[in-house]
Amino acid sequence: MLQAHNLLQLCRPSVNCNSSEWRGRYVQRDEFECLGARRHMFKDMGLSFLSGHSAWAVYTMLYLVLYLEKRMVWRGTRVLRHTMQFGALMLSWFTALSRVSDYKHHWSDVLAGYFLGFTVAVLVVV
Repeated sequence: MLQAHNLLQLCRPSVNCNSSEWRGRYVQRDEFECLGARRHMFKDMGLSFLSGHSAWAVYTMLYLVLYLEKRMVWRGTRVLRHTMQFGALMLSWFTALSRVSDYKHHWSDVLAGYFLGFTVAVLVVV
């Protein structure tokens, strides 16, 4: 399903919803034409739920974070361990945000994928 925000930004439909002809009615896909310059991205918008990239990114990075927590127990590695853990989580968060900013997914789909990856990583470690 296309998200309205992405549809209006990328497609720039030829319909003026403020005119009396279109006001208050559902507009079918065959009743308008995309005038936007990025029409090639239109197909990607419909392939949204659930973000596999976000799920995979958070799964791998959270698993790495939890692995480092258990394995790096030497005295002098505390700052290094926390820095590496923070960097890994920020990489997964950057991946999730890039999926939204590149118009590949809606924010709710990225959040659902992120939650799925987070849950699976915790279950695997436990």
